[in-house]
Amino acid sequence: MRTVGRLYFYILALIGAEAIVWGVVALLRTVIRSGVVGAAGQLATGLSAVLVGLPVFLFHWLIVQRDAARDEEEHSSRLRAIFLYAARAAFLVPVVYSTLALLNRWLALALGLPVEGSAFGGGQSAADNLIAVAVCLTAFYFFSRVLRQDDRAALPASYLPETRRLYRYLWTAFGLTIAVAGVQGLLRYLLYLPAGTESASPYLLANGLALTLVGAPLWAW
Repeated sequence: MRTVGRLYFYILALIGAEAIVWGVVALLRTVIRSGVVGAAGQLATGLSAVLVGLPVFLFHWLIVQRDAARDEEEHSSRLRAIFLYAARAAFLVPVVYSTLALLNRWLALALGLPVEGSAFGGGQSAADNLIAVAVCLTAFYFFSRVLRQDDRAALPASYLPETRRLYRYLWTAFGLTIAVAGVQGLLRYLLYLPAGTESASPYLLANGLALTLVGAPLWAW
C-alpha cells in the first residue's frame, strides 16, 4: 500500500506540473497574440490551468519531498527515479517538437512555400514554439536539479544508474526513429524528382530535412 500511495502522489505531482507549464504557455501565447484585453476567454483558460495545477503540484510534491527528506532510501528508490526521469522526458519532448516545427517552417520559407503546409507546426508561429521551449526548459531544469541532488545523496544500491541507462536508451531510439523518418522522406523526394510527379513535393524535402536535422544530433548525443 505504501508503494501505491507514493505512486499516486508522484502521478498527481506530474499532472500538476504539466497543468502549470501548459497554463503558462497558453497565457504567454495569448498575451503575445492578442494582448491582455483582446482575448479574455483564452486568458481565463490558461489562468485556470495554472490556478488548479499549482496547488495540486505543491501539495503532492511537498509531501514526496518530505518523505524523501525523512527516508534516505527514498532518494534511491526505483519509483522516484522513474518519476524524475519521466518528468524530464515529459518536458523535453515538447522542446524537441517545437525545435522541429521551427526548422520545418524556416525550411519551407527558404524553399518559397507557404508555412501552413508544413508537416510540423504549420498552424503555429515562431513565438508559439519559442514560448513552449522556454517554459518547458524551465520545468526540465527544475527536475534536473532535483535529480542531481538525489544522485549526490543516493545510496550505493541506488536505482538511479539503471533508470538513467533506460532513459538514455529510449532517447537514442527516439532520435534514431526521427532521423530514419527524415532520411526516408529525403530519399522519397530524390526518387520522385526525376519523374517530375506531384509526389516530389518540396514539402517532402522540407519535412525530411527538418526531421533529419533534429533526429540525427539527438541520436548522436
